[in-house]
Amino acid sequence: ERAAVEAALTRFLAWHDRPGARTVVATEPRLRAEVQLPDGQTVTLHGYADRLELDEAGDVVVVDLKTGKYPPTGPQVAQHPQLGLYQLAVDHGAADGLVGRSASSGGAELIQWRHGDDQPKVQRQDAPDRSGPRLVEEQLAAAASTLRAEEFVARPGSHCDRCAFQAICPDKTSGSVLS
Repeated sequence: ERAAVEAALTRFLAWHDRPGARTVVATEPRLRAEVQLPDGQTVTLHGYADRLELDEAGDVVVVDLKTGKYPPTGPQVAQHPQLGLYQLAVDHGAADGLVGRSASSGGAELIQWRHGDDQPKVQRQDAPDRSGPRLVEEQLAAAASTLRAEEFVARPGSHCDRCAFQAICPDKTSGSVLS
């Protein structure tokens, strides 16, 4: 574990000193945006991003720093809700005050410190196609509807492999845990 931490720190330092690094706008900024979803619901997004950077076109790239052992696959990154939410927030004004103008998302990245050679593994989600509803808007609309309806159905998936609640999950048990 110590060797893994040393390697991650070495990648961190190399990444910061890399040629062509983008301009850092903010580290751990608070993001807040009100979003009207395609189904008519309005939600408020608020949270923090690890880093905001400006790309060559002046668009905001959201960078999320990761230290986990299991990075998502390429297809998972393309549909990654966290990265999509960051970009949606940026496109709805969350970074405007930080950059001093109306900002647009230039994509989002997961920087995997535990993975890579000299540099960390960079997993990119490109800026969305703005011609129709975004995947993250559909995901968010479904989540908002579920919360507002207060119907929390078990949704099995790969996340179940590491879940601490399998013993009481209605998807994993054959009967009721209540008597």
